[in-house]
Amino acid sequence: MVLDEAFWVAIALFILIGLLWRPVGRAMAGILDGRSEKIGRELEEAVRLREEAQALLAAHQKKYRAMTDEAESILHQAREEAKTMQKQAQEVLKQALATRMEQAERRMDQEEQKALQEIQRQVVAVAVAAAAKILTEHLGEQADDHLIKLALNEIPRAIH
Repeated sequence: MVLDEAFWVAIALFILIGLLWRPVGRAMAGILDGRSEKIGRELEEAVRLREEAQALLAAHQKKYRAMTDEAESILHQAREEAKTMQKQAQEVLKQALATRMEQAERRMDQEEQKALQEIQRQVVAVAVAAAAKILTEHLGEQADDHLIKLALNEIPRAIH
């Protein structure tokens, strides 16, 4: 009863398990340790890759910010240059208009002077003609024709 087959199978099983426990345990521990080391290395590699990715991301973000700042600076500078060019163009236009106005005023003054001179000439001519007519009517044939002619010839020279 105590020594039946099941008992001996159980004892043989315990002995087999006891004998195999250390080598199988060591093999299992070795396999598990190897797997653990592999997982650890993979984790370390993942951490390293993550840190590299974060460093690259930070570098690219920094470059992006720098390029954005540079683009904004260029736009600001272009706007300022456009304002300056617009002011210069307005100033040039004002100067051109002022020059044209001065030229027009000078031409108008010249034309006015010419008109006044022409009027003066005509007034002188009319006055000379009137004086000559009056002198010839009042003096008649009695006066010396020679003196009248000389006086008439001297009047235009004296006036001009």
